[in-house]
Amino acid sequence: MNHGRFPTRARPRHRLSLAALLLCLTVAARAADDDCFAPSTFVQATAAFESGDMARAESLAAPLAEGDAATADGCSLLGQIRLQQKRPAEAVAQFERATAKKPASAAIRSRLGEALLALAGGTEGEARAQLLGRARKELEQAAAADVECVDAQMGLLRFHLMDPGAGPAGAAEQYAAAAARLDPLTATYDVAALAESFNRFDLAEPYYREYARLFPNPWLSWKHGCALAALGRAVEARGVFAAILEKVPGFEHARRSLEALPAP
Repeated sequence: MNHGRFPTRARPRHRLSLAALLLCLTVAARAADDDCFAPSTFVQATAAFESGDMARAESLAAPLAEGDAATADGCSLLGQIRLQQKRPAEAVAQFERATAKKPASAAIRSRLGEALLALAGGTEGEARAQLLGRARKELEQAAAADVECVDAQMGLLRFHLMDPGAGPAGAAEQYAAAAARLDPLTATYDVAALAESFNRFDLAEPYYREYARLFPNPWLSWKHGCALAALGRAVEARGVFAAILEKVPGFEHARRSLEALPAP
């Protein structure tokens, strides 16, 4: 069993729907056997992005975002690639172009907001405050345009974790709950991991608990136990780690975490 399957930080969002992704991969596979069924450049670039091949994705997507013929989807995809490459300023520029071409798209506007947050994360002072304000405006506009846009909810959650004084009280909890309600199979974990990355273990704990319930797995249970331990809830954490070791005696993460707890 691959206990390290899930990363400790939130996985990138802004991906295609499962149906669209499967279609891209099916088309790409079919094209390998039939030259007449070759997928579009955008489909190929998207498939490369989804598979983690950023070099190929970039080479295919870059021409789609060039000049007057650039499309909103092409600019947006290149923006996603730039974010993955840790080039947030360039990502912002691409998402701004995409938003200008398709202003009604809540998904694209959410990506612009997230890119602005990523850029804000590397700045300080007034520049950071301005970027955070811009990000909030874009994300709130996206959420208002589409109440079912999970990316907007996750972006607003990240914003309130980055700027907890922005208010209102309980905003992070509100957006976390909205995201998990809209996409329980993915956002529940993403909320937990994002909250953990900001040391908000109080917010991460219930979502790790719920995800471990949805997908019973020793690694997920361990993450839940670690959140409990970080909150000082040693008795509950001990119970979680002990239960893991009862089922999977060789799970070293749980054993070490159990040993690290204060004596009962």
